[in-house]
Amino acid sequence: MPNLAFNLRFSDLYDRAGLERIDAAFLAQLAESDMGLWTKLTEARKDPAKLEPKVESELLLGVTPHVDDFIGKLFGISAEVSALAEQHHELAPVFEVKRQFVQRKAAKGFDAAAVAAFDSAALTAETCGLVGADINDIAAFELAFARHVTRWSAEEATFAGSL
Repeated sequence: MPNLAFNLRFSDLYDRAGLERIDAAFLAQLAESDMGLWTKLTEARKDPAKLEPKVESELLLGVTPHVDDFIGKLFGISAEVSALAEQHHELAPVFEVKRQFVQRKAAKGFDAAAVAAFDSAALTAETCGLVGADINDIAAFELAFARHVTRWSAEEATFAGSL
């Protein structure tokens, strides 16, 4: 069975001592790339029960990309991890607009009766024209929609009608 990076072995995945070596390798890599984050993580580990939920969330979000990098290096799949990260970043505007605009603004702007009265075919055609994308290619449409809504939201007074 091939060895992993950081002088680790696959068998290290299956026992406590091995997991401690993996953790030590991760912490060493984290310290090398972001000493401030390493300090926060090691302090938090001393008494995790004292961590406030918001601080814990921020710490987890900060550590996540380092975990991704570490796993990529550990298993020799850094290129694949990078490709997935690129795809995620490309689609980030879609998720952001769905959360910030669709869920928090657009959905709250209309009651059920108003939604039922929409001419969905006309609304779809108008929206496709505004964003310059065909609804039949849903991935391209969602990305174009997200980019337009982001731009329009930055200049809300100018694009109020489009929004």
